[in-house]
Amino acid sequence: MTTLHSARGRMSSGPTRSAGRAQRILAIGAALLALPYFMLKVVWLSGSRIGIQDPDFGRSAVMHALNGATLGLDLAVLGLATVFYRNARPRSLLVVPPMWIGYGLLGQILLLIVPATLLQPTTSASAGPDAIAGWVYAVVYTGFCGIGLCLLPAFALYARDRWGRDWSRPLKSVAPQPVPAFTTSVAVLVALALAGYGLTRGDLRDGVPWLTDAGLGALAVLALLALSRGMTALPRWSALLVLFAGSGAWVAWGVYGLVLELVPNDLTSGPSSAAPVILNAAKVAGGLALARTIRRHA
Repeated sequence: MTTLHSARGRMSSGPTRSAGRAQRILAIGAALLALPYFMLKVVWLSGSRIGIQDPDFGRSAVMHALNGATLGLDLAVLGLATVFYRNARPRSLLVVPPMWIGYGLLGQILLLIVPATLLQPTTSASAGPDAIAGWVYAVVYTGFCGIGLCLLPAFALYARDRWGRDWSRPLKSVAPQPVPAFTTSVAVLVALALAGYGLTRGDLRDGVPWLTDAGLGALAVLALLALSRGMTALPRWSALLVLFAGSGAWVAWGVYGLVLELVPNDLTSGPSSAAPVILNAAKVAGGLALARTIRRHA
């Protein structure tokens, strides 16, 4: 079997098959849905204030840097969509790590978009205008959800074709391997800490993201146990997907949270407290530890 880490990420030496119709359609959809966000970031970086209602918002060097970084992520989406459309075979390091982060970022947005919308308070008539116009959020998060619904399954089809020739085998048919005790213990402790913090939030809107993090971590641990011990008839790809997405979510959103907590910016107000910083750092460490186990099982 050709694995994610075989040939140390070199390009495939055999002939490349053309992408299937579904994969091409999904890749086109991801690219098209990335364009509004791309154009918005370009006009903001060029000095336009479209969609910004607060005259002081977004003028700092930090905010320009954050806009540049997120523009880079959008360019990565366009590049990956091109790879999936052409069914190209670049080095694995150019595809797998970006999609690992992509599954973490976009997958969690897809999980949280409905509860976030339902829990959004109705703005009173006396409230002042938000720093960013409402239509900007609608455009951005509609795009994020659309990209997630297109890019993530496109990668799944691409990965199955490139690496996963026996991913459909049931887990219980695979020879048992030792459970990585340290990684499992760390992940469980981090998940419990995240759940405890989420349950103590006074506002449900603040607690749901932390509880989602805890749930994703718990599922990733269960997936790791299933891959190691082969204790279910589910196909291998299901456990690999959960471990891939869960570890990616911890790292992606942990880094994002650390940036918001530690770097002065216009998106947060007031000084940072110790608990979110520690928990976000723990998510990054736990996610990286879980990710190291993927190579052994893929």
